[in-house]
Amino acid sequence: MTLDRDRVAAALGAYEVEGELGRGGWGVVLAGRHRQLGREVAIKELPRAFAGDPAVRARFVSEARLLASLDHPHIVPVYDYVEHDGLCLLVMEKLPGGTVWEEFTAQGIVAERACAVVLATCTALQFAHQRGILHRDIKPENLMYSAEGVVKVTDFGIAKVIGGSETMATRAGDILGTPAYMAPEQAQGRELGPATDIYAVGTMLYELLTGRLPYPEDGDPLTTLYRHVHEEPVQLGDVMPSVPEPIAAVAMRAIARDPAARPPTAEQLGLDLAEAATAVWGPGWLGARGGVAVMAAGPIVAVTERPTGGAPPAPVEAAPARPTVPPVPVAAGVAGPAPPTIVPGAPVRPTASVHAVGAAVRVAAADVVPVKAIVPTGASPVVPFLVGAVLSALVVLAAFAGLGRPSHDKAAGGTTINGADPSASTLAIDFAEPLTVAMPGSAEPPGSLRASVKVAGFTITTATEPLRPVGDTDQATFDLGAARYAVAGSATLELARTGTGRRQAFEVTSKQSPWLTGPAIGAIALALFCLAYVEALGKPLRKGRRRMASIVGVAVLAGGLAVALDVVLWAAGAPEPAPAGLATGAALGAAAGVAYAIGQLRAGQRRRLRRVR
Repeated sequence: MTLDRDRVAAALGAYEVEGELGRGGWGVVLAGRHRQLGREVAIKELPRAFAGDPAVRARFVSEARLLASLDHPHIVPVYDYVEHDGLCLLVMEKLPGGTVWEEFTAQGIVAERACAVVLATCTALQFAHQRGILHRDIKPENLMYSAEGVVKVTDFGIAKVIGGSETMATRAGDILGTPAYMAPEQAQGRELGPATDIYAVGTMLYELLTGRLPYPEDGDPLTTLYRHVHEEPVQLGDVMPSVPEPIAAVAMRAIARDPAARPPTAEQLGLDLAEAATAVWGPGWLGARGGVAVMAAGPIVAVTERPTGGAPPAPVEAAPARPTVPPVPVAAGVAGPAPPTIVPGAPVRPTASVHAVGAAVRVAAADVVPVKAIVPTGASPVVPFLVGAVLSALVVLAAFAGLGRPSHDKAAGGTTINGADPSASTLAIDFAEPLTVAMPGSAEPPGSLRASVKVAGFTITTATEPLRPVGDTDQATFDLGAARYAVAGSATLELARTGTGRRQAFEVTSKQSPWLTGPAIGAIALALFCLAYVEALGKPLRKGRRRMASIVGVAVLAGGLAVALDVVLWAAGAPEPAPAGLATGAALGAAAGVAYAIGQLRAGQRRRLRRVR
């Protein structure tokens, strides 16, 4: 980005605009001086690519007004703000003392000072949270020292000005912000709250105490966010056993993946840390050993002075913790790049993606998307696939259970079919041959008999023939040949004698091959069709694209596949299907399809994550 100092000077007529102090993810920082007051200031210009967006400019004016109202000793004061001619400028106090990150990398920070810095940060965050303002990018670079050595939190709300309610990233995978300190809910694009800033403070405390971050760093921001969402942090005590356990416990609670498991407020985090530190170092440690003034924090400071009972612990001198990154020039919360060096004996960790700078300055607004659009959730596909498998098994069980299966007569009452008792067992019938039914005779005229072959409540074929006396029986012969093409398994033969209202229903099967019937061939064709299109609809899901049409399509096709499977199982010897059974199978199949689609989506996202790695 080419800096146009003349345009900035024209927008800020009351200030002399001087040279560039630095630049970072949220913009460029210039030195300035108020012409009449002679006050030294830092002028932060938001990236021009974003300042051209009307929504960003509107948020800038709204947030800047709120930031200018924050009057707290540990928050850098905003003196002025200007939105003019495509520029968004914040005029702030110039902080010549450098950043906590600069101190950390240059000379290291002892545990007591680290705790004091965090207590000051907690008081600033509590003040802002009570006024509905989140920071969303707490890290050592955004904590600066005034000329008097007072810790000041900078860059409040700038992440919201750029991205609104979303955490933003470039399409190339660069995160606008610092992934190493982002809470899981921030990485997932979920609703943010005070717990989000508390997570970042806990991460910073962990780092200042150990020189390392809670999650391994390999230089890739998407992998870092994935780990924050799906993996547990390394226990602080395992990294640095010399850190007192009460203090380590406070840090680990603050970086819990579940926001509800973290301290409810920034003040509570400060109280917990103050109590733990006082138990370790005794009353008065903040003034004697902390080396950092904590102001406007009455309850927290009171805890550090409260007697703990018993003899105070003996002071323990510990070497300051420090990372392996050298100090870099910074101004107003902005760090510049510098080549890393290895400090003998210090913890080693990659830092390429941890404290990267300038991302928002270098990127075009059109290339920025919500982070949830490019960060794979990485959720395991195993569970939905298992659910789909269980539901598919239930489809098979429902088919063999014969849900809604029609009832059949247990006794023939003297009726025979082709000379056999149809109630003794399932009767096999050659529908290509005439069917002879004999019934006990009566004194009345024989009348007629209707024979119907039904499957799943639907009539396949029917015929009515007159009964004729044969000995002591009344007989009728039927041609039900159409059934040989439609009955792939068991069916219901229903007999109804006219004039008597008497009906009988018997279970029968066809002697013809079930696989040469219309239902079996049609079911196999339908199954192949559904499988092919399920595979086609699964391709965009495996690519990580959340297409609702694909999920719905898979569900519909899986329901059809379940119906086809019911018919195929019927041909293989399962009970005669019924409408209730087919509906149940279709519902279970559709549910299995949804589970399968979710599993494919998750599997695709995981493959994408592996490519990113």
